[in-house]
Amino acid sequence: MKYSTFTNSFRSNSYSNKKFVLLFIFASFLSVNSFSQTSPGSWSGTRPANPSITNKMSRMYTEADGAILYTACDAPSGALQNGNLDKVVFGPAKINKDGAATQLSTVFKGAGTIYAEVMLRSSLYNYKVYMTDVSNEPTKCMNGTYDVNYLIDGKNMGILISQSPIGARESKSTVSFIIVGGGDDADMNNEDFVKLLSGLSPGPHTIKMIVWATQGDFISVDPVAMGEFTYSK
Repeated sequence: MKYSTFTNSFRSNSYSNKKFVLLFIFASFLSVNSFSQTSPGSWSGTRPANPSITNKMSRMYTEADGAILYTACDAPSGALQNGNLDKVVFGPAKINKDGAATQLSTVFKGAGTIYAEVMLRSSLYNYKVYMTDVSNEPTKCMNGTYDVNYLIDGKNMGILISQSPIGARESKSTVSFIIVGGGDDADMNNEDFVKLLSGLSPGPHTIKMIVWATQGDFISVDPVAMGEFTYSK
């Protein structure tokens, strides 16, 4: 069967469409590993080269959508989080979202540690995800899974990590991830990424992090947060 024939047949039958999507969501739910960071990779779908954040509340589910779709969560709080919504912020140590801005840094040198905090407007579980080549209807990010794309000096290098907040973190409006960890956190380092940093030419380099909500092959239509820092080799 030709692709165009399959596509037209698929789109003409809304019941089959919805049934397929529901089955795909269930399969994705079973296959997602929620506990680990992974090595860089590529994603089969389309991600814009220069994505932007719409800031539209329609990109997430709210209490009005009911308990099946909405995950109860803490609202953004404190000057640090509210002043950095939709952003990834960085620091040389783990970041307390209710702490002072002095925790943060935008410049890192040499082999020091780098931690990140994603300042969201809601729980990752409430962001809508889509599989736009099959359906334009959103579904729930059931595992709160997120991917972090990274760019070095404007070049998209792929996926740094893919993970989910676990336990009580699913009800939070922030998530944390490790870019370069020290001590016990060094076990979470992406060794390929660390080697890439060490191999950069001397001088400053711009490292950009772009966070997407994902669920299997479903993805948010725009990033949930973005941020960048300077890495001086």
